[in-house]
Amino acid sequence: MLTGDAIRSAGLLEPAQDMSPVSYADMLAHWFAENVSEERKKERGQYFTPPEIAHFMAQWCELDRKEERILDVGAGTGILTCALVEKAVADRTTRVLHVDAYENDPDLACLAARVLGHARQWASQRGCNVHASVIKEDFVLANGEALGSGTLWGQPCARYSRVIMNPPYFKLRKLDPRAQRAKELVHGQPNIYAICMGIAAHLLVPNGTMVSISPRSFTTGLYFRCFRQALLRITVPEAIHLFDSRKDTFAKDDVLQENVIMRVRRRSADVSGLGAKRLVGISSSRGISDISNRHRIQVPLPSVIDLTSYEKMLFIPTTQAQEQLRKWMLSWPHTLRSLAVEVSTGPVVAFRAKALLRYHNRDFTWRGKPLTDVAPLLMLNNVDVMDIDWPLEQLEKPQGIMISPESMKLLVPLDNYVLTRRFTSKEQKKRIVAAPLTRGDLDAPYIGLENHLNYIYRVEGALTMDETYGLAGLLNSRLVDTYFRILNGHTQVNATELRALPLPAMDVIRAIGIEIQQSTSRTLDSIVETVLGAPAGLVSEGETIDG
Repeated sequence: MLTGDAIRSAGLLEPAQDMSPVSYADMLAHWFAENVSEERKKERGQYFTPPEIAHFMAQWCELDRKEERILDVGAGTGILTCALVEKAVADRTTRVLHVDAYENDPDLACLAARVLGHARQWASQRGCNVHASVIKEDFVLANGEALGSGTLWGQPCARYSRVIMNPPYFKLRKLDPRAQRAKELVHGQPNIYAICMGIAAHLLVPNGTMVSISPRSFTTGLYFRCFRQALLRITVPEAIHLFDSRKDTFAKDDVLQENVIMRVRRRSADVSGLGAKRLVGISSSRGISDISNRHRIQVPLPSVIDLTSYEKMLFIPTTQAQEQLRKWMLSWPHTLRSLAVEVSTGPVVAFRAKALLRYHNRDFTWRGKPLTDVAPLLMLNNVDVMDIDWPLEQLEKPQGIMISPESMKLLVPLDNYVLTRRFTSKEQKKRIVAAPLTRGDLDAPYIGLENHLNYIYRVEGALTMDETYGLAGLLNSRLVDTYFRILNGHTQVNATELRALPLPAMDVIRAIGIEIQQSTSRTLDSIVETVLGAPAGLVSEGETIDG
């Protein structure tokens, strides 16, 4: 670990004459990153904000008062605060900035203090007074009491007019003191970034704004539902910027999450105007290099979030065509459950069932003959678009599971199912990968489904062949993939999100299935879009069905 003395004695860390605060912060961030291990940065969730993004976020952070109180969470070397200082100097509206910058890494806190000291001097020479404190405490533990109570140790919580933040990103154990302090925001395995965002929002004054950059994963999913409910109970989204590339935004830190910048406003006592007339600005760019030429649209607030819903999932359409598709698909009358269809996660967890698993061509061999004591085990690798491939001769993983009293709770009777991958690789063209599995595909009474797969089935009885092929084809379509990407920003496809997908009537799904089974030359997308009567402009080329 670096020491404060080592940092202070490093002459190369002195700013050049008249160096801008952002440039100085960026220089020290690079120096720090080169002098600590990747393991340490990952453990603490330290991903440093590039200068271009810092300036972009600062422009979104309104400074319209003569005196502003600023909160910077996970400050790092203080680059976001520095971008605000430079904005205040350029705009000449705000003359006093009071900043609380939280950074609990002692080495980074030392660097941040140097940077903000330089920023204070730089701003003072240009007529702006900066009063900045680097707080070397854990932000969540220090401020968690703000949630729900409205006061923090007897003092009013609302004390910041602006929040700007690139919070740390890592998962917490359920019993971690920070997760315990923020129970209102936690469901399942929490992530520190959402907890930081939730607490920071509670520290805003009415009509104050928070600008954050974070992974997009909070916009949907069961684990972040409590966070979304808490955040949107007190704030309303105003602007969202989406980075299409997973690699460009934090390239030097090898971050592959899809990132989003969002500005929310703390609601005042008057919450009128939150209906269809209120607009949300949405912009998108591939990454940093084209952020100045970003594509922009405005959509009504209900197009982004239904504030009356329980799930509070956020849609982010980045083009008018996507917004048209979203509205059209939401007009479909059904979901899986309203069609008496359910989705579950495969029950086989490989490391827990290790003693029951069997290897093909070592423990058993399948040549099309019935299996009696071993059931096929289907994993992620076995499922592709409209195709189940089992066994895989070159796969060095178990492909069977014993049929025994010990394994029966993990086995599923072979029937008609739609299997979907729960995870897709970042290079994969489709976010949802689905395949039909029918009772005639594998000659075995049971199958094992590994927990990286979801399986869709009829609650009472079984899916028909037409329903099985129709559902699989619809889920693989470009239409559903585009809709899902508007909603989901990560590579996971969870059962909760599949249950929420709008669906047409079952007779329409059957018609898709019939066409798919009969066609040998039409593309899957052509079949789906023709049967559905997709509006003009939404039709796209897709994969040709292999007859």
